[in-house]
Amino acid sequence: MPTLESDWVTKLARHIAALGLTPLALPLLETARAFRPLGSSGMLLAWPLLRGLVEENTLARTAALLDDPDSLSRLQRLLEEGG
Repeated sequence: MPTLESDWVTKLARHIAALGLTPLALPLLETARAFRPLGSSGMLLAWPLLRGLVEENTLARTAALLDDPDSLSRLQRLLEEGG
């Protein structure tokens, strides 16, 4: 399974921190880890609704993130370190 580009994961962590969403994101990452097998499938179900609001490239990367435990761990670690 390919690992997401670390640049994108780092940018995502910085964006989450800049929005002040780290306290919300960390528990959600734990939940995502527990439900990882359903994560990208859920994204596929929501894709038609989100497509008008979010770039497709971002949706694809987010779905890949939910499928990649190493990238999820990296995102969590970056957020815990302050983004």
